Amino acid sequence: MIIYMFFKLGESITDLNFGFFQRYNFYREIGLSYILKGILTLIVFCLTLYFSKNLVLTLFLETLALWFLIIVYDLKILKNKLNLKMKTYKVIFLLKICFSLMLYTLILPYLNFITRYQVEKFFGTEELGYYSAITMVIVVISTLFGSIFIIIIPKISYLYKDKNINEIIKIILKINLAIFVFTIISIIGAILLGNIVFSILFTDSIQKYMYLLIPTIITSSILGILNYLSTILISFHDLKFVLIANLIPAILCTFILKTSITQYGMLGSLYSLIISLLLGILIVGVRIYFLLKKRMTHA
Repeated sequence: MIIYMFFKLGESITDLNFGFFQRYNFYREIGLSYILKGILTLIVFCLTLYFSKNLVLTLFLETLALWFLIIVYDLKILKNKLNLKMKTYKVIFLLKICFSLMLYTLILPYLNFITRYQVEKFFGTEELGYYSAITMVIVVISTLFGSIFIIIIPKISYLYKDKNINEIIKIILKINLAIFVFTIISIIGAILLGNIVFSILFTDSIQKYMYLLIPTIITSSILGILNYLSTILISFHDLKFVLIANLIPAILCTFILKTSITQYGMLGSLYSLIISLLLGILIVGVRIYFLLKKRMTHA
């Protein structure tokens, strides 16, 4: 547990460094930092676990690899950029501003928990394992989209401050199109290769649950749209509304989840997510529309 806490601390430092890299427009360094950490920790984890069969040793070496890259890559680049002098009043000021944003980041983990909890409650632990194996796609795609969308925050903020509404609309439309194309390609890939890939990863026993894959991809894309629209509101510094707009779908999902699973089985959990996330998109979309309209009026 202690070793794993140090690993998570390393991930937190990595996220913090992301902010510093972004501040100085070190986007190439952001990509290399995440790629190197991902590849090295994955290789160390797999090889150590395979040869040693010792999970504690595996976690220790994986944590060591992560911290090694933080020190020799991240901090080496940032050493002349960081001012580590602590100013308590500024920390408290930032915490007050970002408190609602912190609560917002807990909503997706909550949705993952509540859907899986209900699936386990209805179908048992073994069925939950298969469900989780397929729906992990939601977490993977959400993480991918989140890493991309967070990069646009400074640009959107600048455009909003500069009252360049047309450019913001162009970005929104381009991202919509990109997500749509990604969804179509992913669905085609799932149809052609889904059974093969998941059978290799989880054996042929997962075949009878593959009907969950395409709805999972659709759910992931809808979540991606909600996340990037929320990112735009964050760019507008509308943090409290971001929390409210994402909290409402989470509450709705909680209320309709049990009924949906009773009626549609495991698919019901995805249906309840889709309905709830679409509501969130509607709320956030309307908010963005009125904020842009107001900004354009005062341009």
